[in-house]
Amino acid sequence: GMRWPSRRLGVFVVLALTASGVARAGSYTVTLQSQALTTMDAQVKEDTPSATDGDKPELRLKGSPSNKHRNVLVDIPMPAVGNATILQAWLRLTEYAASSSTPIDARVYALSEGFSERDVTWKERLAGQAWSSPGGTHDSYWSGRTLVSSADNGSQVGWQVGPILSAWQLGDLP
Repeated sequence: GMRWPSRRLGVFVVLALTASGVARAGSYTVTLQSQALTTMDAQVKEDTPSATDGDKPELRLKGSPSNKHRNVLVDIPMPAVGNATILQAWLRLTEYAASSSTPIDARVYALSEGFSERDVTWKERLAGQAWSSPGGTHDSYWSGRTLVSSADNGSQVGWQVGPILSAWQLGDLP
């Protein structure tokens, strides 16, 4: 499996923004680093559907048989970008403690329902409130994909999340 230290998230969202209006025409890049106090993260597991793992100090990605799916959930508050248009955005995590050279196909989907880091499980997004789809309700289309393995230990791995942030900015996501 792969692990990422979640309380010291090595998460960077790089935004390429195009400002509206003549005075600020052109593109520029803004780098944002998540704050541990406002970022929520957890892992949920199909084989232990009532387990709460939001308080663990790392996120774990592990290849599993089809009846033991594991999902990593991340909610990073984003600042308003005003009249700018999001052209690209990347989610980057620093990997450590990977133990397999066999790559895991890790994909990023936008969640369509919020969750509570403390209470989230495979079955429930909030205490006593079920996900519409167990494991995290999301669209069937992924935004970013990368293959991760022990070859990436100590390195950043990244996913394209621009379409997710753009949809959020336009109000198409909660």
